[in-house]
Amino acid sequence: MINDTHPKIQKILIEGYRRMTAGQKMQCVTELNHAISLVTYSQTVWSYI
Repeated sequence: MINDTHPKIQKILIEGYRRMTAGQKMQCVTELNHAISLVTYSQTVWSYI
């Protein structure tokens, strides 16, 4: 696995994820899925232009 995040920042992120509730984590997953869908859709649209 490639890791391009500085170790200090990675520690901060992990601590933040640990403090999140399950609902907050699910909200992040939902938002990421939506973002991926938008990117995929826009790539499809641009391939036909």
